[in-house]
Amino acid sequence: DCTLVLLDEKDFDKYSTVKRIADLEYGQHSLCAEAGKIFKSGGKRLQHLSNLALKVNMKVGGDNHQLDPKQLESLLEVPTMILGADVTHPGVGSKWGCPSIACVVGSVDQQFMNYPGSMRLQAGKQEYIEDMRSMVRERLEAWGKNSTTDKKLPTSIIFYRDGVSESQFENCAEREITQIKEAYEELDGDPTELELTFIVVGKRHHTRFYPTEESQSYWVKEVKRNSKGKVISDDWIVDGNLKPGLLVENVVTSPKPYNFFLQSHCAIKGTARSAHYHVLRDGTGKAKEILPKLTLMLCCAFGRATKAVSYAAPAYIADRLCERGRVYL
Repeated sequence: DCTLVLLDEKDFDKYSTVKRIADLEYGQHSLCAEAGKIFKSGGKRLQHLSNLALKVNMKVGGDNHQLDPKQLESLLEVPTMILGADVTHPGVGSKWGCPSIACVVGSVDQQFMNYPGSMRLQAGKQEYIEDMRSMVRERLEAWGKNSTTDKKLPTSIIFYRDGVSESQFENCAEREITQIKEAYEELDGDPTELELTFIVVGKRHHTRFYPTEESQSYWVKEVKRNSKGKVISDDWIVDGNLKPGLLVENVVTSPKPYNFFLQSHCAIKGTARSAHYHVLRDGTGKAKEILPKLTLMLCCAFGRATKAVSYAAPAYIADRLCERGRVYL
């Protein structure tokens, strides 16, 4: 079931109240929407209703998209689980002692479209995830319950970690990889046989890529309005951003460890910022052959969007879950 709650205006306090009551007291899926956008006539109303339909379908257990199973099978030869993790810190002006929120999400099947999650509080401003072990254990147990084979643990884990600065790469990797292996061992798995790949997703950088030819970009409609809101022109222009799918593996990347830039999305406004992926541990031994293509596919696995998002869906969903955690505080 999913309960639709209509709000008279966009209000974070009202939204937080609805989510706290629905999630914590009733254990009920809920969806908040502005009544004015639903009942307002025009083309934007249809787009708004389509976006709501995507959310409802996800909340009742449906899949909005499907990745190509043949391509997935060619990339992932063994039973694989994909994890995403993020930590959200208190904002500017927060009260002293306000905690950070750590979240881990994990796939439960080989379609990689659903990512249930686990959430914990931890010391404010602490970047590494302190309780990684118990959250990964919960995700492994969920994967085992949904397994369609006799195998209750994945052979390979691909972990997308969001929100880590380069100065903290090794510290986070060592602490968190150790906890992931401990969780795997607690469920009677052999950590020495686990193929664990640990990837850090970077978004805060100043590297930009631009087309050198018009054919490398795409066309968009530029609508201009006068002071009264009336359309005075709607010409098609070259956007100026590169087409989605750009992969950069050398020249502007670090020599070690293996890392790459991937621009997977069309920027809504301004210059597109490519995500920077750092492969700190390569359990597959074939990171260069597998990860760029798999990551691009995962950018199309975010169920709330009809286009590819700017970075891999597991890390994106973990970030969204951290934001949801804020409404509980």
